[in-house]
This record gives sequence, structure tokens and C-alpha cells, in this order.
Amino acid sequence: MAAESPGRSRSRKRIAVAITLALAGVAVVGLGAFYASSFYGTYICRYCGLKRTVDSRSIAGVTYYQRVTLSDTAISRPFNSPRKQKCRHEWDLIRWGRGSWREAADGGTRCHVLRMLIRDDAFARELAAMPHARQVWHAIMIAGDKSPRQADALVGDWWLAGPDHEPFARWWATNEKRVNQLASGSRQRE
Repeated sequence: MAAESPGRSRSRKRIAVAITLALAGVAVVGLGAFYASSFYGTYICRYCGLKRTVDSRSIAGVTYYQRVTLSDTAISRPFNSPRKQKCRHEWDLIRWGRGSWREAADGGTRCHVLRMLIRDDAFARELAAMPHARQVWHAIMIAGDKSPRQADALVGDWWLAGPDHEPFARWWATNEKRVNQLASGSRQRE
């Protein structure tokens, strides 16, 4: 039998490598078609109201893109001014969504009133003027996390009354105990 020439041997190796790479590429694309996913989440700091947004995409469980952005809200602007104390952020997921090539799912919002409050400049000014404003905001955030429907009803009724509602500090004096009950997860007695 005649020996194979070195040129022919290299050519076959190149073809084998090309085929292997092509099959690997097809496998990755095939897996990506079945296992590509995305996630977005909006988080709010429980202490200062800063907003953190996460947008990520992955294929077969491997993240290939992730972007995290921080942005001010009406609540965070007065809390995070240079003259104020620094915050030890504690993030609470308030809105999220997931998707894949087969379906997209909006996870929705746990507590709708929180999304309204973080955009309300008038509320933010009233809150910032209160003694212990960070603790008040923290209690509202915890109540929205542990008892979202009840927090929506309680705080939402005040907020939805519009410009004619009572000042927030007065509302808080009347409802602080109820908000703290929601934040503790205990049931309210009607």
C-alpha cells in the first residue's frame, strides 16, 4: 500500500477540524434555539429609593450579556444628595419579566403603589421632610414586599385620592401601626 502524502494528510486534518467546528457551531445554535432566555428586573432600594435595573440574556444557561444600571427616583434624589449619609443598599425586586424563544412572560409587579410613589415628586418632598424618613420608606417597602395587595390597598387609597389627600405625615401618624403590621407579615384585625 502506498503511503499518504504529507499534503493530503494535512488537508484531511483541516477538513476534520472544519467539520468539528461546524458541528459545534450547529450544536450551540441548536441549543440556543431551545435554551435562549432573557431576564429583566427593576429593583428599588429599601432605604433610599434608588432604582437598579438588570437586563440579561443567556444561551443554555451561560450569560452572554448583562447590563446593570442605577438611576434616581423621586425618592432617592433627596436621600442621596451629597450632604446626606451614604446608603447600604438593600434591593427589593418590584417588577420583572422572563423570556425565551418560545415564550415571553411579564412577571408583573408585586406592589403597584410603590411604582407610583417612586415617581411622585410631591410625595418624595413630604417623605424627606419627615423625621426618620428612611425608616418610613423602609417600612413601606417591606410592607409592599410581604403583603403587596394589602399595601396597595392601604397606601394606594391615600395616594389615589390625588392632590386633595391629607399630608403624608398626618396619614403616616394614623397608619404607621397598620403599615408595620403588614411589614411584619402579621394579619390585621379588621
